[in-house]
Amino acid sequence: MLKEIKIELTNKCARNCKHCSSNATSNIDNIKELDFNSVYKIINEAKTIGVETIVFTGGEPLMYDRLSELIELTSNLGMQSTIYTFAYRTAETLNKYRNLINLGLSKIVYSLADSLTDEKDISIFNNEEFFDKVFEGNDAILGFHYTVSKDSYSKLKNVLTSTISTFKNKKYFDKISLLRFVPHGKGTTYMDLSKEQLLDIKNFYLNFANKNRIRLGSPWNILGIKNSPFVSGDGDFDNSINW
Repeated sequence: MLKEIKIELTNKCARNCKHCSSNATSNIDNIKELDFNSVYKIINEAKTIGVETIVFTGGEPLMYDRLSELIELTSNLGMQSTIYTFAYRTAETLNKYRNLINLGLSKIVYSLADSLTDEKDISIFNNEEFFDKVFEGNDAILGFHYTVSKDSYSKLKNVLTSTISTFKNKKYFDKISLLRFVPHGKGTTYMDLSKEQLLDIKNFYLNFANKNRIRLGSPWNILGIKNSPFVSGDGDFDNSINW
């Protein structure tokens, strides 16, 4: 049974992540977005076939003008909603996240890709301070994700260790999704991992004390870590499709 669908609302984004698989951009001449009425129809049809969660991605989904209406619709239909996001940690973003949670947003999955960007970060909060404010007084959940490429590989162990150490006792924190780089969109083949790097990641994961806080998706099956092609690293069936 299909439990989750992912909808890429827009490729609009203020960031410039060089591993981005969506070719996200801030160039107004290259912006592509889904029509609101089409997304509205997809969500309603998803409800009729028993989908439990709608995931909104981008680009940066916060830059889709009618995101709040889609979150509210999903909640009113009795489904969960998640956004994959990497907005700058500013007061404006804080207010947007909290407003979406008030409308029914269930989960925020935030990128840890700071090391993969070359633009100036205008965030005014660090991760802990920011997300403590975002999740104060509500029951929404936070996840992180980290894309492992040749460029980010050297920082992987420190990012995972420090992030889990900081957030593991926060009631709102779930897991870090470890994403294997796929040469698609902005990403190129030179950023792919070597066999030696893949084996090192496998050994690190198998010996990591807090591996229950790491989620692996099916692209890591090459490592032979308890996954099957349709099972995620935490043992849950990953029955999802992308729009």
